[in-house]
Amino acid sequence: MSSYELPPRLISKIEQVINHDMQVVELLAEIAHEIDHPYLRAIITSIIGDENGHLRLFALLLALASDNNTFKNRR
Repeated sequence: MSSYELPPRLISKIEQVINHDMQVVELLAEIAHEIDHPYLRAIITSIIGDENGHLRLFALLLALASDNNTFKNRR
């Protein structure tokens, strides 16, 4: 896996986005659970899938930055 360097302030912002998106996913899941209309529930479930994609992207960025920092510290 290749690495990518991120400044600490950007890492902090990405961590905030991840935390926020996790809260959004939880809230959307609660909403989907309480909605009886199948089409509306399907739309909300689709949005949850989109949010999970965002979470994976930002987690990957952090992992790449972490790999890069680990490599730098070994030198």
